[in-house]
Amino acid sequence: MAPVSTPTTSAAALEQTFGEIPSNVGDGYQIESVRISRIRNRDGDWSAMLKFSRCETFRKKETDMGIDKQPVLGIIQLDSAHAMEGASGDVIERSDLMPFSIGDPSLWHLPLQSVIAKRADIIANKVPTPEAVSGILEAVGRLDPHVQLIIGGCGYMLASRKYLYGRTSTATLTSGLEFLSLALRMTNRPVGIITWDVEPLVSLLEDHPGSERFRFLNVGDLPEWSKSWTCRSAYRKPGGWTKERMAQQFADRLAEAFAEDGIFEDVGVLVIECMIVPDFRETIRTVTSPPVLDLIHFAKAALE
Repeated sequence: MAPVSTPTTSAAALEQTFGEIPSNVGDGYQIESVRISRIRNRDGDWSAMLKFSRCETFRKKETDMGIDKQPVLGIIQLDSAHAMEGASGDVIERSDLMPFSIGDPSLWHLPLQSVIAKRADIIANKVPTPEAVSGILEAVGRLDPHVQLIIGGCGYMLASRKYLYGRTSTATLTSGLEFLSLALRMTNRPVGIITWDVEPLVSLLEDHPGSERFRFLNVGDLPEWSKSWTCRSAYRKPGGWTKERMAQQFADRLAEAFAEDGIFEDVGVLVIECMIVPDFRETIRTVTSPPVLDLIHFAKAALE
């Protein structure tokens, strides 16, 4: 669908042309331009979206009045073929964007800025290699002056935390695994960790105080989940993968884990390492009810 532009107009006039507009675009503001773009929503369907930008004079007026305080989230992306760098609007234009991934703007209700950590690929990030640490530090340095919260795009970025903290003025959390110490204080029962890949995580956390109470559940080996990483472009295509099948496979594994004699049978709190899993909270709730701690929902709450 080709972009559509309109002259500067009021929000009320715009609504007459395009129907209901977002509530944060109130009447009395001037709309500088409107563009209809084909993007995928969180379920992967194509739909039209209106993009608004306010005239600079009105934006300045908002800032002077103390209204324009919208925080920006910074995301450190792994160095991979799927990584996307840029602001929300730049990322939206990519047709190969994986829905419900951490870099998907529709996952968030706030502006975001993504930066790729060069040389911090899926393997090097877990060690971490000196090159991966350097790439993460460089990415954080680029985000630091421009955002209000920085988060890691992969839970295994916890491996680089000791090289990172204290170096930024911006609040920074590299991983949902940062909540493990909190989870251990919340309950005297085992703490369940849902991760993409168990084996390297066990090694990473072996010296963590209280690690004898950790219980691990893998999702990366589930067929649909594996396809979501190796064949992202096959989403909802014949022979490809779907979010619905991912949810079903995840539910089956959770049910087994929480069953009698299952690995999660006595778990009191769940902590999520894998950054894809938080979008499947509804699936978790069909199986179990313990508190769930994850970085995505923390970031949303922190910046609301």
